[in-house]
Parts: sequence; C-alpha cells; structure tokens
Amino acid sequence: MIDKLNMLLKVKKLKEAEALKLMQMQRVKEREARSAADRSRIIVEENAATLEPRSDALYAEIMGKTIDLTCLDELKLRLVAMQKEHDRLKDKLQRDELAHEKADSALKLAIRDHDERVRASQKYEILTDDLMGTIIRQREHAEEAEIEDRTTRGRRPE
Repeated sequence: MIDKLNMLLKVKKLKEAEALKLMQMQRVKEREARSAADRSRIIVEENAATLEPRSDALYAEIMGKTIDLTCLDELKLRLVAMQKEHDRLKDKLQRDELAHEKADSALKLAIRDHDERVRASQKYEILTDDLMGTIIRQREHAEEAEIEDRTTRGRRPE
C-alpha cells in the first residue's frame, strides 16, 4: 500500500514540476508581451505628439508660396501617408495589447494549474506520512508485544 502511495506521490511531484516549468515559461511570455505592448504604446504616444507639428511643418513649406496642383496633391499624399503610418502604429499597439491579455490569461491559468498540482502533491504527502506513521506505530506495537510475550514466557513457573 505504501509503495503505491509513494509511486502516486512521485507522479504527482512530476506533474507539479511540469506545471512549474509551464508557469515559468508563461511568465516569461507574459513579461515579453507586456514589454512589447509598452514599447508600442510609447511609440504611438510619441508619434501622436509629433503628428500635428509634422503636418504643420509640411503646410509651412508651402505657405505664402504659389504652388501648382501637383505640389498640393503631393502634400495631401504625404499627410495621408503620415496618418496611415500613425494608424498602422495604433493597430500594432492593439495587437500587442491583445497578445499581452492572452499571455496574461495563460499565465493566470498556469498559476492556477500549478497551485492545484501543489495541493494534490501535498495531499499525497500527508497521506503517505500518515500511513507511514501508522505502519511505524503498528511495527513498534508489534515489537513491544513480542518483547512482552518473550519476557512473560521467560518468567513462567516451571
């Protein structure tokens, strides 16, 4: 019986170790995803902060000048390109934030799984320890009974 419990305890410990490894990997992935989202957020904020001054600078180049329609069309294209680039950066930020949310959820799941595995291992440790204690007490009791039986047999009158 104790051998079976010890074997089950070893299996539980292996599963606990696997869950720990998975949790550590998920923690690294979550940290990387958070960093990527933070970097994207900074880039979007910086781009947004300079978007209007850059647009103004483009307009300043043509202010007070006589220009043809080609130059005006080129200005519009440059402004649209700047806005599209900003939109692309915002989309990347959204993707990075979503990836972080998924990584965070996976980490929380891995933590819960690891906690469950630890509790399962602890239950088997308690069972094994209790059973071992019972076996030891039974053996001690049997040894005491045997010693008592031998000493009482040796004292019997002839």
